[in-house]
Amino acid sequence: MPFILVIFDAISARHINCSTALRIYAGGCMKTRNLMQTVLVLAFLCSAASAATLKHFYYSGSTAAAYVHNNAYVTYGSGSGQNPFFNFSNNCANFISQGIIAGMILKTTPADVFARRADFAADQSAPAYTPRWYFLDINHRGPAWSGANDMYVYANYNRSSYKGLHFQFIGSDTPSRRSLSPFSLLPGDVIFCSWHNNGIIDHVLMVWKIDYSLFVWNPYNRIHIASQSNPHDDWTLQQVIDENYRQQKSWASFLVYRPIDYNQAGL
Repeated sequence: MPFILVIFDAISARHINCSTALRIYAGGCMKTRNLMQTVLVLAFLCSAASAATLKHFYYSGSTAAAYVHNNAYVTYGSGSGQNPFFNFSNNCANFISQGIIAGMILKTTPADVFARRADFAADQSAPAYTPRWYFLDINHRGPAWSGANDMYVYANYNRSSYKGLHFQFIGSDTPSRRSLSPFSLLPGDVIFCSWHNNGIIDHVLMVWKIDYSLFVWNPYNRIHIASQSNPHDDWTLQQVIDENYRQQKSWASFLVYRPIDYNQAGL
């Protein structure tokens, strides 16, 4: 195997770092190559090896749905069996984000999701003016992790060529046209709620179950959701509509997005 490929394999396997590779390559090849060529070759090798180690996750909606359904009432804290994420006063985006990571890593306990959060921090290096989605701790988190409206902005902003989390738009409705079909939705789909139908997203939910029973006449009663910051778990979307009207005296509208994947590489 050519000497240069041996070094590339060593970098890829993380047996050596780039500075060590530079010294090895320079020592072995300095007689036949000038220093600038050596530096350029090693820069290319390190870049290629780094790209090869970046991870790409694909979303399991059923796993995400199991997470939000099973953990909607788990208390937050550092004790055994508790949720180690921080509990914010408006916690819906935080909790649904946990569910999305659960769907990416195929784990359904808060401890497992918390332990893998650094795998989903690619947006930390993105410009501050972009709607970044990540959580490391209470002082290091992106806006899209912290608020429902910012998560909605992120879902529309983050194109498939960008690093980070990617969504697919599924459908929307209005108070005068309840057009969401439960048969087009899947467990793990994310529902953004505008309580006043004014384009501002106030809350975010996740579909955890579609009821295919024969005698359910209202399609929105087939869509079961889970979230935090009220409602929590096993409400139907029709119950959400009715409760919002009781509290706000306004009719809500909804937009549905489906997480697709998470890529550490990208623009």
